Amino acid sequence: MVIGHNTLKVLLVSPPYPHLCGEESFGFAGREDWFPLGLFVIANAISLEKLADVKIYYQADHTPKAVEKLIRDFAPDVVGIGCFTRTRFACFELADIVKKVGKDIKVILGGSHATFLDQQILQNYSSVDMCIRGYAEGAFLDVLKAIINKDDIGSIAGLTWRDEHNKIRKNCNRSLDDDLVRELTPNVPDLFIGNLPDWKSPDMISYALPIETTRGCVYTCTFCSRMGPDNRTVIERGPEQSLRYVDGLFKVFGKREIYFCDTNFTLKKKRAYEFCEAIRNHPLKFEWTCSTRIDLVNKEMLTALKEAGCRKVYYGVDSFCRKILPSIGRHFNPEVAVRNLNLTVECGLETEGNIIIGFPGENSETIIESYHNRRQVDSRVYLTIRPLKIMPGGALYYQAIKEGFNEDYWLEDHGDDFPTYTYVMTERLIGQYCEFLKNPSHYNANKHMNLQLK
Repeated sequence: MVIGHNTLKVLLVSPPYPHLCGEESFGFAGREDWFPLGLFVIANAISLEKLADVKIYYQADHTPKAVEKLIRDFAPDVVGIGCFTRTRFACFELADIVKKVGKDIKVILGGSHATFLDQQILQNYSSVDMCIRGYAEGAFLDVLKAIINKDDIGSIAGLTWRDEHNKIRKNCNRSLDDDLVRELTPNVPDLFIGNLPDWKSPDMISYALPIETTRGCVYTCTFCSRMGPDNRTVIERGPEQSLRYVDGLFKVFGKREIYFCDTNFTLKKKRAYEFCEAIRNHPLKFEWTCSTRIDLVNKEMLTALKEAGCRKVYYGVDSFCRKILPSIGRHFNPEVAVRNLNLTVECGLETEGNIIIGFPGENSETIIESYHNRRQVDSRVYLTIRPLKIMPGGALYYQAIKEGFNEDYWLEDHGDDFPTYTYVMTERLIGQYCEFLKNPSHYNANKHMNLQLK
């Protein structure tokens, strides 16, 4: 289908959190100022197949008045909204405005909140017509084709929708297909309404261009909200295609750092080495960052990353306790985590890891063990230590429901944070344990724990 005057019009929006608002202070209040990857990959896929005139709205002004004017001026047939738990109320407010402008405009929600709370959304928010579960490109394209051809959407995998009798239908799950291997559309600037996204801070989230080189994960960590199918599948984009993406985005947004936002960049060592070689040989040298598991690196790998221009590595450590790690699906020892954190900074890479407090089984003894292992970590390693939060999706989320968490929580406005998992210990105690591990040099462990932090 060639785009013409009467072509379907699609508008993609990622609202701020927690509500529609005016000029935002990016990175502090409102939405983080980062490249809208989820919307972009959908727009890129639509543009490549020439299914619709598609635009992304990613401007600072999300007041209801500005959004309503946008809808009236662009006059879309379909509005796709990236819905995350923190932004859910802004998304619902936007959906109401869309229906106010035109009741026949289709409103489709995607993103993590729409993936896991799809039925709750459709039951409580009549302005939303459909939710796409998981990665959205394939299902979104299928919906557009069904609209164009006036076909039934009842067989579109990954779609939850409301039929003409107001009954909620949930189609089968979608497999992790080959959407990732799509090329970059040649008309990237034309995908955006208004100015192109701007970044204001040179850190990973708000300065770098995110590039996926893989999707999916082979692991089953209990706290992870897995977007794709739970079958340990991983699909890959090769070094050559990934670097074509880099070149194409640099032409539009200028040269800047790249964040290879795979779950585990070094999952396959041979492939990671091939990527490093391709980046080293790339004519346009650039810095980049990546994320991986702490047990998927060694000195040779870290040296290769550094020599290829990698600046920083992010690790999911999650616990320094030998008892906790296997219970949450992390099958490595804390000694491995400490060794590889220290090895990473020794290889000249900035290093960041996260530790989560409050998993089932957590107590003063596990905290003491974590304290002693924490003290072995090089002071140059940046560790984020935070409470375990209840986040939609993942085995621990459904365990929390069994233990009494009520999903109606998401229908109420509690601000932009997630609730703390308190079925093991109180929120106050978890907070004190976090402070204890953030600054271990400030405490005598035995004395501090004898107080039981009460």
